[in-house]
Amino acid sequence: VENPLNVGVSWLIELENKNKEKWKCFLVDKYRSRLLCFVLTSEIHLDNRARVVYETWGQRCGKFLFIGRFNSTNIQKNFPHLPIENVPNLPHENYSNLPEKVRQTLLHFNRFHSDYDWYLKADDDTFIIVENLLRFLISKLK
Repeated sequence: VENPLNVGVSWLIELENKNKEKWKCFLVDKYRSRLLCFVLTSEIHLDNRARVVYETWGQRCGKFLFIGRFNSTNIQKNFPHLPIENVPNLPHENYSNLPEKVRQTLLHFNRFHSDYDWYLKADDDTFIIVENLLRFLISKLK
């Protein structure tokens, strides 16, 4: 016969673990809105790479944007399902221009999207587990 006190303790520990998980989920959802994720991409990748990023992990960020220097004036009309933001100051597509592209994007965010605490820069061939990132960021707040 099992000791009734042990049953009570194990039930309490199990309940505490469930509550910790609920609390972690609550914190992730609470802080999600403080994370802006952006992907530098080009117009030629919007229909394939960018679409896949947005359909898999992009929507899990508090705000998500594809950033680029897009030539087409109909870019929003051609891709209405994607959150695209044109940053006109960006240098031309070139790997050596990447630091300047990130710098110009962050200056743009400082002016137009300054209400976020965290900014994640990713590429259009990247996969992010947003919930794990948020758990890590939340752990650094304490």
